[in-house]
Amino acid sequence: MESLFTQGGECQCVYPDECGDAGGCGLGISAVDLATPFGFGHARFFNERLISTCDPECEPVNFDFGNGYNWLASDWPYVLDKCGPPVIVVLPPRRMLRFCINETTPYGEYDYVYKAGGCGDCPDPGFADPKEERSADQLRYEFFYAEDQFTLKDADGSIWRFLGFRPDRAERGRFKSFESGSLKAEVTAYTSEGHIGHVHLSEEKIGEGDLSYSYALGSDGVERLTRVEYTGPTVDGKEAHLAVEYTYYGSGDPHGSLGDLKTATQEQFLGGAWVATDTWYYRYTNVDGAHRVRFPFDPEAFERLKSDPAVSDPLTASDAKASEYANRWLEYDASARVNWESILGSPETTFSYEDGDQSDSDFNAFKLKTVATRSDGLVRTTYRNFHRQLLLEETKESASATESFLDYRQYDGDGNLVLHATPAALAGYSVSGYTVAPQYRSEGG
Repeated sequence: MESLFTQGGECQCVYPDECGDAGGCGLGISAVDLATPFGFGHARFFNERLISTCDPECEPVNFDFGNGYNWLASDWPYVLDKCGPPVIVVLPPRRMLRFCINETTPYGEYDYVYKAGGCGDCPDPGFADPKEERSADQLRYEFFYAEDQFTLKDADGSIWRFLGFRPDRAERGRFKSFESGSLKAEVTAYTSEGHIGHVHLSEEKIGEGDLSYSYALGSDGVERLTRVEYTGPTVDGKEAHLAVEYTYYGSGDPHGSLGDLKTATQEQFLGGAWVATDTWYYRYTNVDGAHRVRFPFDPEAFERLKSDPAVSDPLTASDAKASEYANRWLEYDASARVNWESILGSPETTFSYEDGDQSDSDFNAFKLKTVATRSDGLVRTTYRNFHRQLLLEETKESASATESFLDYRQYDGDGNLVLHATPAALAGYSVSGYTVAPQYRSEGG
């Protein structure tokens, strides 16, 4: 199902369910298209599980943020809600931050408090949460609304600002500015569809730079990024003019559905002309309407495919030929979850899953159990909570092996790690309901 926000709904209502503290999203398919010394540029993360908070409520959807279906950009952070609280801050590839209203102030005024959780509702109509009773994470983040903008202040000194949800504009909830010390990033223009058009960057020692974005409407009427250009200093202080050009699949195209990102090509302005350098290339499969990457190619893999004497055009090469060079080959089950994977130069892996607690409230209950079995016999079983954090990992040389290596982790009510048991300390484990319980050795580390 497509997101209401793409179709012009009244609230931005999609967040990634598979971004976590490990610094990645979902399948780990990502790319840094444009790097600058300011830390802002353009980096992408493919996320196969995006959750709608409005319509349908708390269900997976496909979503196009403007760079192809299910691709998040770390330099396009945003806020969303459920057409009411909670308000969720998305800073890819970090896990989302969820805020509820302190009942001392009505919704829309100013005071919100961090409340770990997922898509579920906040306490109705609010809750009293004096600062002296707040957790470390609740004290870490200050989040409030005033003068038609949301402001997030982190204890590390960084400040993020986002536009409010005023319904008469397309850019509601969009990133507005960032500050950290003398580093500043400020959006100076948006498109009529609400996408970021221009960002000005500045830092006391680095200088100033600019990011400019160009878009085009697809045949489905959705605005997508076609080019981003950067003008400013490089890491070594030289002036540079860099760009990335994007193409997308159209209706009826092989290897992808309408709106899927096809290629991202880096360019440099040299000798008075734009010169193409590296290209990322993607092929997809559509599983009951779900957009899923099947063959991702980084620039080196794409060059190897192009250089094959049997390939006249890498974009039209057969899937059999593409599979010889792609960084990964992914196949999916009927639920659009990966059930087979081949990584270039590594054993093949099959996957099976067991769903657990779906309440999105207990950091120590497993939401998903995954069993990954490699073609060389190795079996890795993992239990993860609703924030994709690892609860337990068991690795065995084969399914019948009696010995295994275990790794166990436990979290507090805000999802912070409070216990990490290494293999030396663990003798086994048991599972009761959705709870994974470690069994310790009498002596261990």
